[in-house]
Formats: sequence, structure tokens, C-alpha cells
Amino acid sequence: MSAGNFGKSFAFLCAHHKFPALVLLPETAPEDRTELIARYGARVARYPVSELQARCERYAQEEHMVYVHPFDDPLLFSGYASVGLELAEQIQEQQQQRYHRQASASGSGTAADARSADLVVVGIGGGGFISGVALALARLGEQGLCGTRVIGVEPEGAPAMHQSLAAGSPQTLSSVKTIASGLGAPFAGQNAFEHVRLCVDRVVLVSDEEIRAAMRLCFEHLHLVVEPAGAAALAAVLFDRLGVDLQKTSVVCVVSGGNISAQQLAQLVTSS
Repeated sequence: MSAGNFGKSFAFLCAHHKFPALVLLPETAPEDRTELIARYGARVARYPVSELQARCERYAQEEHMVYVHPFDDPLLFSGYASVGLELAEQIQEQQQQRYHRQASASGSGTAADARSADLVVVGIGGGGFISGVALALARLGEQGLCGTRVIGVEPEGAPAMHQSLAAGSPQTLSSVKTIASGLGAPFAGQNAFEHVRLCVDRVVLVSDEEIRAAMRLCFEHLHLVVEPAGAAALAAVLFDRLGVDLQKTSVVCVVSGGNISAQQLAQLVTSS
């Protein structure tokens, strides 16, 4: 089960090890993702979002296949945690460089000036990616090596984790409607929910129009090709959804996801 990005990597790995693979996509996923996954030899089937989980379980039972969950497997969290570790290393390295430049210019300064970022902002689909990133940063914080908080971002049309936190338990959405298909999970994972509840500061929502604006900025000013899911974190910063004073807060956005065709990119960044 995948909106496309996980399905591509899963299909690639199965092809590498010569395992048969089946990827279930939501009917709302862009058609080109079916083609990309099929290139690696995987079978692809498309179903309504509301049916995906049950279909996965049925295929696993009837065809004696192993169901690899796209966002709620603790082993995936461990892999995603490497992003948190890389972030911490890069942040500390850049802060040390800044400290040395400031100390050289002013002749003063202390090592405490080389603090880490205050916030890391991460998009949320089912919650697996942010679980790994937040867990890594939390563990470093316990060791006194990192004081960074994590904020999650979801589309207004797919607020599964936001609703789950409000309810106190994982929730399933009755419908999903967003351009950010990579963040369009119809439910929050049980394991992911527990990690987000413990390690993430809060979850905020952004609109599709705000995501489009973030994509446009990435393309026009940063020369980055970013799919809607990858631009959600930046959208939260651009439209002041974090609830912090950005003039006094050091923020890092995780821009993850460039799985978009030229035609789709042109349509989204030029639409108003």
C-alpha cells in the first residue's frame, strides 16, 4: 500500500532481490506512479482509499504474501531515524561554523552560541517518517546533544494524525481530498501515533493553496522540483502555521519528495 514514493522503493528492492511484489495504490494517485512502479516488475492494483488496508490484508492471506506496512512498521522508523541523525549532525556543524565566524569577527563568543535549531518541521502521511525523525532527535535530546523540537504538518484535506491526537487514539478518515497524495494516508498508524504523541510537539494543518505556493517558491527561487507532499513543511513556515516567532526561532524544514511529472509540476505551480 502506497501513494507512490514508498511503492517505488519497495518495488526497486524487491526487483533487486528477485522477490515478486504487489503494490496497491489509491485511485487518486497520479497515473505516472503506476508506470514508475511497474517498471521495476511489480504488479500494481488501484482501489479507493477506504479499501486499501482491507485489500492488503486480503492479498496477504489469499496469495501467501508478506504485507510490508508503508508507515507503521517500527523497522521503518529505524531507517527514517537516520534522517534525524543526519539533520542533527548538519545543524551542529553549521552552527559551529557560524559560531567560529562570529567569534573571529567580534573576538568574543562561547560554545553555547553554537546551539542547534529550535524546530524541525516534517510532513505527515501515516506518521512513519516523522516518527523516526522525532525519535532520533528525542534520543539525542535525552543525551544533552540536541534541544530541537519537532512539529508535524498535514494537509487540511487529510488530517488523520491531527484528529487522532485530538481524540487520543488513532483515527480513520471518512474521505481524503488533497493535492499532496504522499500525505493522504486515510488513517494514522497505531505505532506511529504513539511515537508522534510522545516525541512530536504538535501537528498543524496547511491548505492545498498554501502547498502550491511553497512548491512555486521552491521551483522559482530555490530551483528545486518538489511534489506537494514535500512542500507541506515549508508551507507551514511560509504561512505562519507554527505558532512561533520566526524572527527569533531557528527552523529547519524537511523537504522530502520529488515524485512529480513535468506536466503535473507545471499545472500546480502555475494554478492560482
